[in-house]
Amino acid sequence: MLDEYEKGNKFFLYTGRAPSGPIHLGHLIPWTFTKWLQDKFKVDLWFQFPDEEKFLFNKVKSLDEAEKYLHDNMLDVIALGFNSKKTKFLIDTVHANLMYKQAVRVAKKITFSTTKATFGFTNETNKKNSLFDSIRS
Repeated sequence: MLDEYEKGNKFFLYTGRAPSGPIHLGHLIPWTFTKWLQDKFKVDLWFQFPDEEKFLFNKVKSLDEAEKYLHDNMLDVIALGFNSKKTKFLIDTVHANLMYKQAVRVAKKITFSTTKATFGFTNETNKKNSLFDSIRS
């Protein structure tokens, strides 16, 4: 990446958080590094919140619960001081239309056998999980 940057090629940063509870040190360390990169290179950051993921995988009881954690986690990210003009939040349940075309292109190339092997699914795995991960991979 640094070689490409020295050639004048632009880049952006991408990270995220699937909201299912309070953040912890394991979240803060990479986010702090991401903020340093944003400050150093003055680049845009796309911060994705796959808020439906934890609901689909039964880590939260409802989409409402995921939304509560989403708002709390967004405030946590804002509190770290990312550049507000260069940081964009991408919330899956709100912005799915932005990702859908690319997700469909990728999903078409992934077989169910590959999905099963990658994620450890069995024939009993709920279809919502296998379709979800095929698109998000």
